[in-house]
Amino acid sequence: MFDLVVLQIVAATFYASLWFLVALRLRRNDVADVAWGAGFIVLALVGRFAVDAISNRGILVLALVTIWGLRLSLQIGLPTMAKLKIRATGSGAKNGEAMPRYERTSRCSCSRVS
Repeated sequence: MFDLVVLQIVAATFYASLWFLVALRLRRNDVADVAWGAGFIVLALVGRFAVDAISNRGILVLALVTIWGLRLSLQIGLPTMAKLKIRATGSGAKNGEAMPRYERTSRCSCSRVS
């Protein structure tokens, strides 16, 4: 059991360091943010292949962690990719225009001071 914990700590450190270096090279922190979800999948796979036998419960946990990790990566990654597309096409807020994302919050009457 102790060996599995040490192995997962080493795997997590290596994985996080790798993505830190990628983010540092690209000068973009959001790259490392997207990698968090896949990091959970990596740890689950390391745990799966580090043990000799796996039960049905272990397979279920591995599947659920994989689904959750993919969802997390996509939830963080898709808005990041959308921001990159807006920057690349040049659309978005220009010349003091309000960004559509914040338009809803700016209409809130609770923020007005009389």
